[in-house]
Amino acid sequence: MKSLFTILLVVTVLSGCRKAEQPIAPETKTYLKEVLTLLETKSVNRHKINWPQFKADVLSHADSNKDTHATIVYALQLLQDPNSSFNTPKTDDFDNDTAQPSTITETIPKNIGYLHLTGFPKDEDEIEMYRQHLIQQITAQDNRNVKGWIVDLRGNITGPLSPMLASIAPVLGNGTVGYFTDGNSSEPWIIENGKVQYGTTIIEDIYQFHQLKRNTPPVAVITDNTTRNSGEAIAVAFKSRPNTRSFGASTYGHTSTNETYTLSDGATLTITVAFFADRNQKEYRNGVTPDQESLPNQTIKAALTWLQKQK
Repeated sequence: MKSLFTILLVVTVLSGCRKAEQPIAPETKTYLKEVLTLLETKSVNRHKINWPQFKADVLSHADSNKDTHATIVYALQLLQDPNSSFNTPKTDDFDNDTAQPSTITETIPKNIGYLHLTGFPKDEDEIEMYRQHLIQQITAQDNRNVKGWIVDLRGNITGPLSPMLASIAPVLGNGTVGYFTDGNSSEPWIIENGKVQYGTTIIEDIYQFHQLKRNTPPVAVITDNTTRNSGEAIAVAFKSRPNTRSFGASTYGHTSTNETYTLSDGATLTITVAFFADRNQKEYRNGVTPDQESLPNQTIKAALTWLQKQK
């Protein structure tokens, strides 16, 4: 009898514990549904995820961990996408994506054009000034004696991609130069005399386009680990271009395009929606490796040596 009483007592206590547990609050479920819908419809990995299981795991985590923001971080870990991120409303948004100054110590011969394509600013007026400055540099250096070009992407940490493509178009050349891809579908980057299209949509159009004196000249592309995001996209655009070789070190590894969404509580969710691919549709998910690795103080020299050997 005593044994039966003990069993009944244990069952009663456990039952009481279960009743004491609080279910996920309706507003929390709504918030998580908002996040899960964005991940399911936008993430570059959306085709690889078992979404019923994914959602069940996330809600289970929310049930045992009442910190909703921690649950979102957990969801991003399940997503297995290092470039997606979550920031709470209190997170300080430091903008370190400023263009770096162009400084080189090496002397560039007069028969080699040199362009240091640093990160573009985000203000529209400053973008236009930067773009015009770069086009003027190309025009000023271009002549029939120019044997080739150096495109230096070191310090190019970010900025809008389309004005970079439009500005470098005379050297990059016409045609499809890259893609946004999610592994299931692709959208091409198309250049035609300074006009930039993503798919069929015209994004940029430079009306005073400069045609180089020499068609498809040799180009040496320089990168290092400060070449990031849009800078990496430019490096990808030069991949598989004829008469092109890259030098330096591997890029940062942020070879993706992201979209940022503001959630109902002011937090922001940044989701990777596509990776970069070159003109042959080779994907770059973890940065761009140069054709010829070199030490920082030897990179310009290596590029010049290769260019001078080209016909």
